[in-house]
Amino acid sequence: LKTQYQNASNISVRINLHRLYSQNEQGWFPWLYGQTGLRRGMKVLEAGCGDGTLWTDNRERLPQGVEIVLSDISEGMLRDARRAVGSSDGRFSYRVFDCHQIPYEEARFDLVIANHVLFYCEDIRQVCREVSRVLKPVGRFLCSTYGKNHMKEVSKLVQRFEERIVMS
Repeated sequence: LKTQYQNASNISVRINLHRLYSQNEQGWFPWLYGQTGLRRGMKVLEAGCGDGTLWTDNRERLPQGVEIVLSDISEGMLRDARRAVGSSDGRFSYRVFDCHQIPYEEARFDLVIANHVLFYCEDIRQVCREVSRVLKPVGRFLCSTYGKNHMKEVSKLVQRFEERIVMS
């Protein structure tokens, strides 16, 4: 995993694959953003921000007066997210950490987002305890994952090409 996600190149390829061939006309990131309920004054933490596509795809929808912390365990991934989102947008800050130990005080965030990241965590219960700890009492946790059949067609195609390639 450290090699696969040392920067955003692999995740960007996967995102582009979905953009090109998905049957969802709205797109994943606009749909996901619609679930956030983001409004002025909110403090947001995204754990495992990847390449920042959630924010670059929805930049025009972002309200002023929000604080968004983009985090990832990978310094390279976070560097690529900072490049994509832009370091001049004061709504964003960037922090490298493992979401098993979130380095913020209790009840800090209105919203925590974990988009396709929990299945990489060794101890999901610990991550959920940390998320609960940093969420305000009426805060929301927005998380997503995919099932075992996700991209099965691509996996089968790749296996026909080269048996040794195994997709996660």
